[in-house]
Amino acid sequence: MSERLFALLDSSSVIVNGEGYTNVTLDQMKPIWASGLVLSNTIIFLILFSVYIFVLIGFIIRVTRKLKLKRNQTILFIMTGIYVTVQIFSLLVRVVNETLQLVIREKIEAGQLIEWKLFIAMQVFLGLNSFTMTSNFLTLFSIIVFVQNML
Repeated sequence: MSERLFALLDSSSVIVNGEGYTNVTLDQMKPIWASGLVLSNTIIFLILFSVYIFVLIGFIIRVTRKLKLKRNQTILFIMTGIYVTVQIFSLLVRVVNETLQLVIREKIEAGQLIEWKLFIAMQVFLGLNSFTMTSNFLTLFSIIVFVQNML
């Protein structure tokens, strides 16, 4: 399996030498300003969604003490909580991904070689970022389908 991975990577524009370093150029990375903007927006939304999940939990606790929620209301609150949790996880993965991209970009600009492990970590978090965004859309789609079936 590792031979297949290296064969795929050898066909790309990334060159790995025998000492564990890879040759990555600046044109393969996003500019620093783009990563900085994404990182700042992500942190703002991470704070907002964290506040929202605590307000949602407090609201559910307060309402359930006074009233018995119906089945559809309970399901909708649970689905909303799951959606916000998936969104928070997606934002955390994006923070790690953008931070790794900034670190690699700064090393490239300084003329240093990029360690193979760091490059693989960046690629893994880039893939996780795509996966969490897709799961976020799927969760939102399931909530929309549930609400349409309620009507």
